[in-house]
Amino acid sequence: MPAKRILAINDSQEVLQLFNDILREEGYDVVVSSYAMQEINDVERIKPDLIIVDCLFNEEQMGWQLIQKLKMRRTTAAIPIVLC
Repeated sequence: MPAKRILAINDSQEVLQLFNDILREEGYDVVVSSYAMQEINDVERIKPDLIIVDCLFNEEQMGWQLIQKLKMRRTTAAIPIVLC
């Protein structure tokens, strides 16, 4: 059985590295991104089982916007999200 894939989105490289190290050590397949994905197609291509997203990017609420877009699309609406 393949490892569960987690997509971590955060504008802090230190936080992304921490997520990457801890989650890989626990056996997860981790994809990190240092920018808020504006294209839902990127998330669909990655096919994560869980998304960890930062709500603020450079003091803008781009994380909230991404969550709204994800929940409005049928292909991504059921993906669990952890807000960081």
